[in-house]
Amino acid sequence: PPALPRVNQLLRQRWYPASYVDPKTVFTFDVLEHFAELTCAGKVSAHDYYQSLVCITDASGSAHWPVRMFLL
Repeated sequence: PPALPRVNQLLRQRWYPASYVDPKTVFTFDVLEHFAELTCAGKVSAHDYYQSLVCITDASGSAHWPVRMFLL
């Protein structure tokens, strides 16, 4: 059987592509749902949400975390 398009494969894994044409960046559905809850309840901007993720993963700021993961 032919392989599913890459976007369909990502969605099956609950990864939401930032682009439908040759996606290279994805977000997990859990992160998107959490962001949606916060923007509705607390009026959190995308920038503030991103900064909170940076602090959660490394509050000291000593490690560099990639902004995106690349698909092979």
